[in-house]
Amino acid sequence: MLYISAHIERDAAPTEAVRELAGYGFERIELAGPADWNAFDEEGLADLAEDNDLSLILHNDFPPQMEDFVPNLATEDEEEQTRLVRLLDEALRLSQTLRARVYSLQAGFAWELSPEADAGPALLAPIYDARENMAEAVSNLAKRLPKNFVLAVSNGTPQPDGSPLSLMASPEQILEFLEMAGDVPELGLFLDIPALERASGLLGFGLLDALDDVASRYVDKIAKIRLAVPAADARPTPGLTNFMRAILPDIPTAPVVLDWRGISLRDLPDQVEAFRKAFFV
Repeated sequence: MLYISAHIERDAAPTEAVRELAGYGFERIELAGPADWNAFDEEGLADLAEDNDLSLILHNDFPPQMEDFVPNLATEDEEEQTRLVRLLDEALRLSQTLRARVYSLQAGFAWELSPEADAGPALLAPIYDARENMAEAVSNLAKRLPKNFVLAVSNGTPQPDGSPLSLMASPEQILEFLEMAGDVPELGLFLDIPALERASGLLGFGLLDALDDVASRYVDKIAKIRLAVPAADARPTPGLTNFMRAILPDIPTAPVVLDWRGISLRDLPDQVEAFRKAFFV
C-alpha cells in the first residue's frame, strides 16, 4: 500500500496539508512533524479523514506536543521519558480514531538532545548505555499497545563522520533490534531505505546486501517502509525494484511511504503511479 508523506511545516496547519494532498487524489497519507500544536485541529483532521475515506498514519513527533521536544528512545532523562510516554499515548488515541494499526518512532540517539527550531537538535550529553536504554524503552512502550497494533522503530543515520549519533544505523544494530523484537508481536521495523542508503555510504556496507540480510531473517517484522522520490523523472533502481517485489507479497498490509521532497506536488501523481507499477505487478 503506497502512502504519501505530508510535509507539514512548523507554522502550517496539518489538516490543510492533508486537504491539499486529498485534493490531488491521494487517499493514503503519513503525518509527521514538526507541526505547531496551536495549529493542530484533531477533530477537524478526523472529520476530514472520515468524510473523504482517507487512511492516515502517524510518525514520530505527531501528533504535535504543546512543548517542543525530540523523541529519544534512549534518553535517561526522566522528564523526557515521561514526555515520550505521553506522546505514545496521544498517538495511540489518535491512531485508533483514524483506524490506523501502526505508529512509528525514530530509533534512539546516543546523546541527550534539546530542540532548536533553526539549527536542529542541540547535543547536550552523551548516553553511554544508549542501546540498552532503547531496548528497555521499546519493551516498556510495547506493553501499552492495544491488540493488533504495532510500534515500528525506524533505522537511523550516523553523523557525516560516521560517529553513531543515531542508533540502528548499521545492519548489525538493526538485526540486534529485530532479534530483541522477535518475541514481541507489538514491535516491528520501520525500514527507512533512504536512511539506510546514507548509512551505507558513511559506514561502508552494501545497501542491497543489508536489505537482503534483514528481509531474509525478519521479513515478517517489517511493519512499514520509506522510499525517496528525489526527482520528477526518478524511477526505482532495478535492485530496489527486485527487492520490493520479493518482500511485498509477504507483508501486504505494510505501508510503503514515498517521501517526495525533491519534486513538486503537481508531478507527484505520475511518480506515485510509476512506483506503484514498479512494485505492485
